Amino acid sequence: MIVFGPVGGAAQRIVNGTPTTGEPVPFQKSEITPNLGDAPDTTDDMRGGMGLEGINKIGKFIDAGGLFVTITGNASIPIDYGLVEGVTIQSTPDLHARGSVVNSTIADKRSPIAYGYGDHLAVYFNQAPVLSAGGGAGGRGGRGGGGGAPAGGGRGAAAAVPQEGAPTGFGGGATGPNRPSGRGTMGEPDTPQGRPLSMNTPTPSQTPTQPGEEPVLDDAAGGGGGGRGGRGAAQQPPEMRPRIVLRFAAESDLLVSGMMAGGSALANQIAVIDVPRGKGHVVMFANNPMWRNETQGSYFLLFNAMMNFDHLAAGVQAAPGGGARGGRRGGN
Repeated sequence: MIVFGPVGGAAQRIVNGTPTTGEPVPFQKSEITPNLGDAPDTTDDMRGGMGLEGINKIGKFIDAGGLFVTITGNASIPIDYGLVEGVTIQSTPDLHARGSVVNSTIADKRSPIAYGYGDHLAVYFNQAPVLSAGGGAGGRGGRGGGGGAPAGGGRGAAAAVPQEGAPTGFGGGATGPNRPSGRGTMGEPDTPQGRPLSMNTPTPSQTPTQPGEEPVLDDAAGGGGGGRGGRGAAQQPPEMRPRIVLRFAAESDLLVSGMMAGGSALANQIAVIDVPRGKGHVVMFANNPMWRNETQGSYFLLFNAMMNFDHLAAGVQAAPGGGARGGRRGGN
């Protein structure tokens, strides 16, 4: 397991590290730093970062069965560098929540990360990230949102009836209404080319759930617009899709202590999410479960992930046709 603690800055800055210009910055025992260097982790120069080689090694570590955990803003690393699919970081310019205690609800009680918790939990949150997850429509903003599309055109909008002699196949008024592929006419099959058409995966509306048992994510779940990198989750089998463990509470119940403005941008969004990759998992915390030894209520979310790193798939329903529905995978 690798726990990547909170570090400020964008993903590229964290991965590239400190510029290597100027004098070396050692981390070792010396006359002026006598208390350093007793641990095995010492270096002649702390500058630089993991680089793309490090990202590649983290990916291999996860694929082989490892668990990679990010805390707060470090979620940008697996998202921006493609270690995960189907998760976005939303832009929330109107949200102001500097070091607040907020309510959350357990979204998936079957996840080992939530073992031992009740229905609600107060957590510490400091402004970012605001995570969202869902299908491929809306991962990077603009799609499905009508941004700049002419009236009656664009994907996801009801297209106008084509005029006689008008070209068909592409464009707003040339296609039939409500065609997910965005191509073709009303008399043509609406199948995206080069991709198998899956007709037997139930949507959340078809799969009844109990409180604390959210369905697996698909296109109907929606990823929201304006985020970064959230495409491709719906093309995965259910057991490989992002799994929301903890959500922030509704706006009316959100704030416990501290300050907050624009809380609607945070309400019902993701606090903890588990994304399978290969044989391993990436778990991203939007809250900080270990802030200054004060967030003891949320500590065990992290410890649960540690202790169950090789059983995090427990409680996930198998894909239809791939096993009995409701069966548990990866442990008990």
